[in-house]
Amino acid sequence: MMTQYEHKKRLAHESRQRSYQKHIQKQKKQIVTSEWWLNKTIKEQAEQKFWCTSHEGCYRCSTNNGESLNHAKAKFEIWLQHKMQGHLVYTELRLKSGARPDLVVAEPRTGNIYCVEIVRTEPAKSLASKQSTYPFPIRKVVV
Repeated sequence: MMTQYEHKKRLAHESRQRSYQKHIQKQKKQIVTSEWWLNKTIKEQAEQKFWCTSHEGCYRCSTNNGESLNHAKAKFEIWLQHKMQGHLVYTELRLKSGARPDLVVAEPRTGNIYCVEIVRTEPAKSLASKQSTYPFPIRKVVV
């Protein structure tokens, strides 16, 4: 049987433990949502031999081979919106799977990472095949 002193001591210890666990959880959340972690996570999925595509914040487009001017303009507008919101944005990032999404976006405040695909008349089957090769979820933007 515990004495009153031992009982209070145990309750104080449990209270400190809960406080310590909350502190640890808060620190883990800050680490996970940090820009460093987001960049590291994205770059782990990037094909390393194409270093020019793995620069965060650079806008890239090519209007002469398969990408229409409207597509390039829409991509730039979406890229700019994300940059103004403080998001990390990679344009045309070549992934290890060989895929190349229009944008890869990371939100430091939430820790979310996703690919943005700008579509006009792309069939659902094409988007489904892209989802299977992308390491992050797809957000479709119809222009």
